[in-house]
Amino acid sequence: MPTVTHMVSFKLREGVSEEAINQLTAKCLSMKDSIPVVKDIQASSLGRVPTEKQDGVHRDLGLDPERNQHILLLVSFDDVEGYVNYASNLEHLSVVENFIRPATVPGSRSAMQFKW
Repeated sequence: MPTVTHMVSFKLREGVSEEAINQLTAKCLSMKDSIPVVKDIQASSLGRVPTEKQDGVHRDLGLDPERNQHILLLVSFDDVEGYVNYASNLEHLSVVENFIRPATVPGSRSAMQFKW
């Protein structure tokens, strides 16, 4: 059965600390455990991870740093209803408000949802 994937990416604000980036990423990844409809979350970060993959975060290869986003999340669900539930889930909205918005450039969000 195909899954529904939510792909979302952001640019980081100038001067965001390494600690804030790590907290943001960890909080996003923790939604897999705290929101039942989330089946998997993968993350990629531009140049913030010292190895190709660490703690569930893949490092961007840095092939086009001028144009690339800085954070990418791939969030998987069993179906469209799972995504709809996630989008309005209070835990998800809290992560957006308290971790994503303070660290990212306003208007830099890019997203799409698709069946995979």
